[in-house]
Amino acid sequence: MVVRDRRLTTMDEEEIYEAVEAVMPGFRRDFAAISERVKRLQPGSTRRTRASWKRRWNSTRIYIPF
Repeated sequence: MVVRDRRLTTMDEEEIYEAVEAVMPGFRRDFAAISERVKRLQPGSTRRTRASWKRRWNSTRIYIPF
């Protein structure tokens, strides 16, 4: 049985929560840095993608900027 009375029986939930809390500050810092780099690169990438839409390409790949 994996769950009993709405609790995991195969893992220690508190240990999982503690491990996640320990790595989250670093994750948030890294994610913020990556997000800033993406913001700087996005306009050029979007511009190049839109310019390529005006050309005829013999391709099955599509890039959708997010």
